[in-house]
Formats: sequence, structure tokens, C-alpha cells
Amino acid sequence: MWFDQNRELLGSSLRITFELEDQEQADLLFQSCWQKIEYFHKKYSRFISDNTLSAINSHLDEWQPIDKETFDLIKKVLKLSEKYSLNFSLAVKKTLENIGYDQNYSFQPKENINPNRNEAKILLKEPDQLFINSTIEFGGFGKGYALDLAAETLMPYVKNVCLDFGGDLFAKGKNPSGESWKIALESPFSLDEAIGTVVLDGEFLTASNTLKRSWGKDKKLHHLIDVKNQKPADYWAGSYIVADSGMVADYLATALFCTSPQDLEKVGDKINDCKFMLAGNDRSLFQHNFKADLF
Repeated sequence: MWFDQNRELLGSSLRITFELEDQEQADLLFQSCWQKIEYFHKKYSRFISDNTLSAINSHLDEWQPIDKETFDLIKKVLKLSEKYSLNFSLAVKKTLENIGYDQNYSFQPKENINPNRNEAKILLKEPDQLFINSTIEFGGFGKGYALDLAAETLMPYVKNVCLDFGGDLFAKGKNPSGESWKIALESPFSLDEAIGTVVLDGEFLTASNTLKRSWGKDKKLHHLIDVKNQKPADYWAGSYIVADSGMVADYLATALFCTSPQDLEKVGDKINDCKFMLAGNDRSLFQHNFKADLF
């Protein structure tokens, strides 16, 4: 039997679809997935004022103790940043709020914004110490990490599954028609178009573009921040990543979108193992180890 549930979480809609013989077990798996992702949301959403992330951001310019789960998450992100040397930072919360992506979803940029040109410091000291000099947020990898949580919950029990988190996906096995999961690649230029398809079997696909989340004059403001100048990035129209981890895929989709072509050349061999495609603002496509059927 095929089971399907949908829920609004982390600002997007997550649809969980899988095949299983037992209704009671399916209900328990759904419950476990929702609980884990809701826990992550409540603990780390920057839109909640009294959670763990809020407490962390209230202690700038000093060492503070944090729990092991938070320590490990930040440590993973810092290791990814060290490995790939792309244009990514957790310290974009203030910039997002300044341009209108705030707790009230005002989408009204503040006047006379002075970008913070100081280098963001995010330091860890074993076993539980964190130092930050600017407020942080987990939006650059959060949906991918939530996909990891759901996939890890389901994999011991199901063979055929698809998780669709607002266009970021995990799929394995066969779909209800008995065919491979063929996923459409949403165009970064129109919500009504696709630019191709990719087949997933035990991998994650994430994408970044500004179609669904842009505002202001000429829709130039959006949530993908170029940390070098603390402004919305405009190097690419879209990025697409396939990886074995949702968190890694989400991180790379954000980081590659925010990295200029010149800086990508400097990164060189560090991204050789990545599977990605970048859509240029001129509608050109650049593929690297990315297997897709393009239209």
C-alpha cells in the first residue's frame, strides 16, 4: 500500500510518500518524521523568539556553552566551509532582517542600511563552547537537514519512498507506477516551466533560486546572501545539487548560488567531487558531474 502525508514546516510544504504493508507502522513512521522535524524547527527557527537559536544570538562576543546537538551541527557546517571554500556563512541573520525578511515577514527593507563589513567569527572549542560576533541562522542548510532526518527514519523500513520539501527532494526505489523516480528540474525563470529531469535512487536533490522568495523594487531582494558584501547574490539564476546527504546538498545549493564564477575558478579541485548544475542569468547552463536530461 502507498501512504502519503503533507505538512507545512520550515516555511515550505513537506510531502512524504512511501510504500508499506502495515497501516499502523506507517502511521508511526509519519508521526516520528513529523516530530523530529518539528523539534528541529522549534529549536532553531530564527522566527521563534525564545528558542535555542535565539538564546545563542543573545550572547555575542563571548564564549558560551551550547548543547551537543547544536555544537555538532555548527561543526559540520564549518567543516563544509573549510572543505569547499565557497561563499557561505551562518552569519546572515542581521542582513536578512535588514532587507525585510524578518520575524514579521514584513518584506520591507530598512532605510539607510549600512552593511556589516566586519568579518564574521564563528568559533568552536571542544567540548561545548561557541563564540560568535554576529547573529547566525540555519536557513542555508535547514531543509536539507530535515530531509536527512526523515530519510534516516524511513530507510530501515521502506524500499520505495519520495520526500518532496518544496522542490528539495529525496527519492529511492520505485514510484507508485513501478518506475524510477524521475524528478523535474524547476526553471529558475518561470514557475510553470521545467528545464529537464533527473532520476534519483537513494540521493538528495536540492535547488536554489529566487522565484518563490523575492521582493522589493524589481524583485531584486531575496534570501540568498552574498556574504562578501552582505547583499542578495546575483551571480546565477539557479543552482541544482545531487548528493548523498540532504544537509550537504542544501549547503552546496546555497553556497554555489552565492559564489561568483571568478571565485568558483579559484576553488578549483575542491568541488571536483560535487554533482551540480548552475543556471546563468543569460539562461546558459553549466554542468559538473550532473546527470540530467535537459529540454
